[in-house]
Amino acid sequence: MFLNIEDVRILNIEQTSHCNLKCPQCARTGLDGKLNPNVEWNSMTLDDYKRLLSPSFLKQLEQIFFCGNYGDAVAGFNFFDCVEYLRKYNVPLTIYTNGSLRHTNFWKDLAGILDDKCKVIFAIDGLEDTNSIYRVNSDFNKVIENAKAFINNGGIARWDYLVFEHNHHQVEEAKQLAKDIGFKIFNEKKTKRFIDNENYKSNKGAGQFKSIVERYGSWDNYIQQTTIDCKYRNDKILYIDYNLNLWPCCWVGAPLFFEGTKNIQKVQLMKLLDNYKKGFNSLKDHSIKEVLNHRWFANDLVESFTTNKLMTCGRTCGEEYKFSSGDKSNKQETEL
Repeated sequence: MFLNIEDVRILNIEQTSHCNLKCPQCARTGLDGKLNPNVEWNSMTLDDYKRLLSPSFLKQLEQIFFCGNYGDAVAGFNFFDCVEYLRKYNVPLTIYTNGSLRHTNFWKDLAGILDDKCKVIFAIDGLEDTNSIYRVNSDFNKVIENAKAFINNGGIARWDYLVFEHNHHQVEEAKQLAKDIGFKIFNEKKTKRFIDNENYKSNKGAGQFKSIVERYGSWDNYIQQTTIDCKYRNDKILYIDYNLNLWPCCWVGAPLFFEGTKNIQKVQLMKLLDNYKKGFNSLKDHSIKEVLNHRWFANDLVESFTTNKLMTCGRTCGEEYKFSSGDKSNKQETEL
C-alpha cells in the first residue's frame, strides 16, 4: 500500500496551470520557448476543495503546500477564496510563487489571513539584471514590491535562489537584500534541470550524473539497479494536479503534458494510463480514499520500486542521484 487515507499528513496541491512566466525548463514552456501546446488550462475551484477536503480530513493534515508542475498558485482565479477555506481549519500552508503576479494589495491581504505557521516562498533567481534570465517575463522590481507588501504586513517569507552560472556571483548581495527586506530564510538551491544523457560530460553541474553513468555503464542501468526510497511515501504526502488527478508525487504526474513523444518519462506514464485506463486516479469521479484503494496505489506502484521501475522514480528517489533541489544535499538554508 502506498498510503492509507488515514496516514496522509501533507498535500501538495497544484492550484492552477496558469502562470505569467516562460521559464526554459518548466514543462509549460514548449521546446520552441513558447507555451507548451499540450497543456490544458484549468484551475481548482472552491467547490473542489469543499468536496474533496472535508473538515475531518483537513484536521489530520500537518501541512498543505502549493507548488506543482505547470502553474503559479496565485494565478488561480479564486486562490484567495480557497486559502480562506483552508485557514478555517488552521491547516499550515506553504505557498510557492515567482512573486511577480498580483497587486501589492493582494499580498497585504494574504498576509492578513495567514499566521506564523504559514509562509510564502518567493522564487527569485538573481537580482534586477539576472532574475529574468531564467524567470523569463518576471519583473524583479514588482517581485520585491510584492514581497515587501507581504512581509511588512506580518507575512513569513523565504527567498529561494536557484544558482546558475549567470547569477552565482550575486548570491551574497541577494542574501543581504533578503535580510534587509525581512525574509526569514534565504535558500540557495542547486539545479540539475539542464543535465541529460547528451550533455552530462560537459555540464559543469553534472559531476554526480557523470559518475553514475560511468560506474553503471548507462543511466538506464542505474535506474533499474538503484534502491528507491520514496520521499513522498516516507513523509506521507500526496499530490493533486490542477486537473484533479491524484498522484503519488509531483514528479510522477509531471510528464502528462510533456511536449514531444520520445521522452521516456512521458512514454512510461502513457503506458501506465493505458494499462489502468485514463481516469483511474481522477478526483472528479472518485474520492481520495477510492483512488488510494485502486490496485496501482494499493499494490503495483510500491511493487514497481523493485521491479520495472519508472524512470521518474529512479531518477528522483534513487539512493545515489539526488535530483530534487529540495533534497538537503542540493540546498543551503540560511536564517536571516
